[in-house]
Amino acid sequence: SKRMNRVLKQNKKIKILICTHEFHDSPHSTGGLLFPDFYEWLLFLGNKSKNSDYEWYIKNHPDCDNWTKKIIEKFVKKFPSINLVNEKVSFLQLKDEGLNFVFTCHGTVGHECPLLDIQVVNADLNHPHIAYDFTWSPRSKAEYKNLIDNLPNLKKELNPNEIYEFYYVRNKFDLKNDLIFKSYKDAKEEQKDK
Repeated sequence: SKRMNRVLKQNKKIKILICTHEFHDSPHSTGGLLFPDFYEWLLFLGNKSKNSDYEWYIKNHPDCDNWTKKIIEKFVKKFPSINLVNEKVSFLQLKDEGLNFVFTCHGTVGHECPLLDIQVVNADLNHPHIAYDFTWSPRSKAEYKNLIDNLPNLKKELNPNEIYEFYYVRNKFDLKNDLIFKSYKDAKEEQKDK
């Protein structure tokens, strides 16, 4: 992917990137979101950005729908301390420019960014990476607020093998055909035909 012009300001401030979720997606698909919906989560972060010593950015998913984009454009007008980043900018570029933290509810950035040594803070009790220790997983809004207030003191020692294991289990691990049936897939097809 083509490198874009510099996005993050050059200074010593802690840099946070909020990665949005599409508002038409079910916010409670995991049953563990710390907020009533994705917009309430953003409002919480917007209010934390006011009078903050951190530098705040927000980025839509590269395949973001226009409805979500319009809401985010209004959101950054309401919270001018949060800078909108072009959704095509890569995490590799953002890391090179000094990005420290990514905030998500339960997004795939949870396993993508730690490999770049960008720390991820979730806002969901049941996010996909909850069984692992390569992201921050606050158990309440109070704990979430406390993490944000103490970002300068947060540092995870990451084990890349844990991230690779998560990725394998999530995306590659499958039931072996000879476990119980000669072919699990064929057994499922037979079940449909009955």
